[in-house]
Amino acid sequence: MTKHKAAVKRLQRELDKRAPELPFRFFTYGLPEDGLYHDKDGAYTREEVDALAESYRLVILSYGDWPPDDSSEQIQLTWDD
Repeated sequence: MTKHKAAVKRLQRELDKRAPELPFRFFTYGLPEDGLYHDKDGAYTREEVDALAESYRLVILSYGDWPPDDSSEQIQLTWDD
């Protein structure tokens, strides 16, 4: 069974190399009052943005101390006072 798993993993790596990169899509996180994500085409709910993540690599820009959890997927930029 180990040979089969190794072969499947090798095939998966090859397919990943051949797969096209997903295009980027940029959003800003809106005002806390509206709780929406905005881009040049309009405003989206969190559920809609999650659905778009299947077809795009998402970049979400937000101002302030958001998100409150500092997960490894989040990059937080700060400026000196």
